[in-house]
Amino acid sequence: MVAKVGRLVALLVLLGIARQAAAWQIEAGVINLPAVPAGGGAFVTVNLRQAYPAAPLVFVLPANENAEPAAVRVRNVTATTFELAQVEPAGASNGQPAATVHYLAIEPGNA
Repeated sequence: MVAKVGRLVALLVLLGIARQAAAWQIEAGVINLPAVPAGGGAFVTVNLRQAYPAAPLVFVLPANENAEPAAVRVRNVTATTFELAQVEPAGASNGQPAATVHYLAIEPGNA
């Protein structure tokens, strides 16, 4: 778990916001997505722990625990929720086992 938190901190540094994070709303969490049958699965709603003044930027990092290639899709980001789904690459038809996904939600800044 410490290594995973370290990766999220590294992401913050790469985004250049580590010094400003205290002024912005930010959160990180872990979601366990269900297994996906061949042909695709359903989106899962994630409730954010806080309400943001605008839809936050959401970044996801799947844990490297499954042997089969897969990706995670994010959609319908609102000030309080977003949806995630595990998807297979084109041409795959084996389905996917349950997966752990780490997320980072952060209030967008002004350029």
